[in-house]
Amino acid sequence: ITITDFAHNNASFKPDSKTAYPGIRALLPTWYIQELIHVIVPHLKREYPTLNKKTPSPVMAYFSLLTHHETELSRLQRLPHFDSLNVDYFALVHYLNPGNFGGTGFFRHRPTGFERLTQDRFPQFTQAAEAHFRMHGEPAAQYIRSSNDHFELIATMNYRPNRIIAYPGNLLHSGIVHPEKDIDANPVTGRLTANLFLQFD
Repeated sequence: ITITDFAHNNASFKPDSKTAYPGIRALLPTWYIQELIHVIVPHLKREYPTLNKKTPSPVMAYFSLLTHHETELSRLQRLPHFDSLNVDYFALVHYLNPGNFGGTGFFRHRPTGFERLTQDRFPQFTQAAEAHFRMHGEPAAQYIRSSNDHFELIATMNYRPNRIIAYPGNLLHSGIVHPEKDIDANPVTGRLTANLFLQFD
């Protein structure tokens, strides 16, 4: 059985109550988590040598489907986000279903110039963001898909079936969501991804 077949036939999707993800999620099977760690972690350790003496632990592991229309989004869901302020926290995204879906974008915060956030940078980032909202108003009621006066889109990874991307969780990022094609609660036809979050200690 492939991981896509498992999602189509065995996964139990529910609204996500633990994070700000704008959709539904289901737990990934243990066998897939173990295999993904086995395949991807050597590449991460080659690219990030500081991880070589550290061991990865899964923090969260979900199938994900986007279901929130733009009128339903909270402020946080209309902005690029980060997964953790820890520099040894990594996100893995496996694009699963075939289809012309939106990929993943990475952003720079214009007021501070930050692309990655840390504990030290976070207070300056939040203060600058709130100042921007006071001056320019709340973010538009839509998914962020391109640069605006607050955030600059600096890189995009396109959605391709069976492509896996991995990146530090403290990078500012967002799904590049086009509601007309990406909002679909059906695991067979929707923008189905497997999302694994790893902490290295």
